Amino acid sequence: MKQFEAVLRDAGEPLALAILNALHFIGDASAIPTVTRLITRGHTAQVRQAAALLLPILQQRMDQENAPGVLLRASQASFPSDTLLRATISHPECDGQELLRAAAGSEETLNVGED
Repeated sequence: MKQFEAVLRDAGEPLALAILNALHFIGDASAIPTVTRLITRGHTAQVRQAAALLLPILQQRMDQENAPGVLLRASQASFPSDTLLRATISHPECDGQELLRAAAGSEETLNVGED
């Protein structure tokens, strides 16, 4: 993506608009600094406007790329740490009776790795 920065810097309006249009489809977070600069320093108003329209798309794509790496936690601890959670969506290929569930008042524990 670094190569397009130099091209955009020296490109005329038609080429710059074509590159920005292509970034709608293939752009990623690495293009954000260049597109941000084009918003204020683009050669023409059309290039600046195209860059301004593209920036939120690239930022959303960056958020989607980073989302799997973000771990979420509950805002409050409403369940004991030994309570199992079950999926809210059932899968037709899974028999609901075969799924593991925490039993209310169950004293039985599973010792993993101990023989």
